[in-house]
Amino acid sequence: MARAFEDAGCSVLRFNFRGVEQSEGEWDEGRGEADDARAALDWMEEMHPESRLWLAGFSFGCYAGLQAARTDDRVAHMFAVAPAVNLWSFSFMVGENRPVTVISGTSDEIVPFERVEGSVKGKSNIHFHPIEGAGHFFPQHMNQMADFLLTDVRAELS
Repeated sequence: MARAFEDAGCSVLRFNFRGVEQSEGEWDEGRGEADDARAALDWMEEMHPESRLWLAGFSFGCYAGLQAARTDDRVAHMFAVAPAVNLWSFSFMVGENRPVTVISGTSDEIVPFERVEGSVKGKSNIHFHPIEGAGHFFPQHMNQMADFLLTDVRAELS
C-alpha cells in the first residue's frame, strides 16, 4: 500500500502500532493504536503542511486508523484494505460522508467477503473494489490492489 502511494508521488509515513516489533508500548485493543494514528497524522501535517492528508489502513490498521481519521477533519480521503469487520465494530463510521475506498478479496480467509460487502452496501461515499480470488494478504493480486488504491484519487494526483 505504501509503495503504491509513494510510486504515485505521495509523501508516505508507514509505522508500526504500539507494541509491534521494535515500537514501544503495549497492545491496547485499538484505543491506543488510534492515538498512534492521530500522532502520525499530526506529524505528517507538520512535515507536509501543503499536502492533503489521506489515511490508509490494512485489516486491524483500518480499525485503528479510521477511528483516528473519523474525528479528524484534516483527512480528506480514507482507504480500508481487507477491513476486519468480522473482528471489530466499525459503527464509529456511521454518518461519515468523506470518500472511503474499500478493497476486499473475494477469497479472504480471515475476513469473509460477504461481511465486507454487506458493511459497505448503500453507502454513497464508499467506493468498493472487490478483487476476485484474492485472499486476505493479496499474494497474487498486489498490483490489482495497488491500482484500486489509486483509482478513486487519480484526478487529485494529476
